[in-house]
Amino acid sequence: MTDTLINDVMTSSLLTVTYEQSMDKVEEIFKQHDIHHIPVVKGEELIGIISRTDVDKMKHGKSFFVNTNASSYNAALFEATLAKDVMTKHMQTIKATDSIFQAYSWFKKNKFRALPVVNDNRLIGIITPIDLLDHFFTKQNNE
Repeated sequence: MTDTLINDVMTSSLLTVTYEQSMDKVEEIFKQHDIHHIPVVKGEELIGIISRTDVDKMKHGKSFFVNTNASSYNAALFEATLAKDVMTKHMQTIKATDSIFQAYSWFKKNKFRALPVVNDNRLIGIITPIDLLDHFFTKQNNE
């Protein structure tokens, strides 16, 4: 099973945002599609990734101001912030031709929970630990 390739397990129909997308639009995508990671692109080039946790921390973290207008001011600040300001820029990626064991190794060693799948820095998919679990449980149930 560890010789299975990322290409056989990854999610290839992706939702992405551009680096100039506002955070309120990013949050809307998370809510509408019940996903946890959104790759950030500039054209076809992968330049970052935003997690739902990133959005929640920014939106519900400490307030920038504590006064009667703080809530509306913080909401306006959130809406004015762009994806490029929040995204993780230096992320681990993986190739479609790599083994799923490589993805498992990265997930086990690190705190991130999504690996963008790239070909020459062009985003072609994403893989998460849930994709690996789905693969193994589907395979086990079919045997």
